[in-house]
Amino acid sequence: MQEYLIAFGREPEFTITELAATARRFALPLQWRLVGKTVGLVTGELSEKFLDALAGTVKVAEVLTEVKVSKEEIVSFLSSQLEQTERCEFGLSWYGPKLPRWLMPVGLSIKNQLKNESRHVRYVTSRTPVLSSVVVKKNKLLPPSGYEFFLLPEGDKIIIGRTIWVQDFEAWSQRDYGRPARDARVGMLPPKLARIMINLAEAREG
Repeated sequence: MQEYLIAFGREPEFTITELAATARRFALPLQWRLVGKTVGLVTGELSEKFLDALAGTVKVAEVLTEVKVSKEEIVSFLSSQLEQTERCEFGLSWYGPKLPRWLMPVGLSIKNQLKNESRHVRYVTSRTPVLSSVVVKKNKLLPPSGYEFFLLPEGDKIIIGRTIWVQDFEAWSQRDYGRPARDARVGMLPPKLARIMINLAEAREG
């Protein structure tokens, strides 16, 4: 059974409950547990339709392996994943509590190693340890040709995943800015919160 890493949005508690409720609506027998405050490890099959129905989940990665907390092991494994193509774009997202110093040069080490093999490599970075959904999508880091590696420390190991889905930020932005004018007396829920509430109610389509 495939394992996935799921990055939650600003309200992890809502997101976890929404995930469970929506899985029931889609009749998906998922098993999951929290790993840290903002990431869940899910076992089961996730459909794109199911993911698109969620409002609180921002990113999903397919688990590839677990390695020891070692720069050398991480560089070796990630390089092996990128060896399949002559030209590639990749980025790293660290979902731990604090970015360790030894991890900072990992991306450049991989890039330099592959460039020495006459490969065309572009390493996408950000000012923060986690690449946003916008950065991932606009820099084409999703499959089949792009790679964003999702790094999650757990104990003395690091779980490594490859991001396969990010929230459709453009669609959510359109819903937000394209909604009717807000009524100061009645008020209006933000689109994401409204969707979460619908999913929590386990409303069935149709």
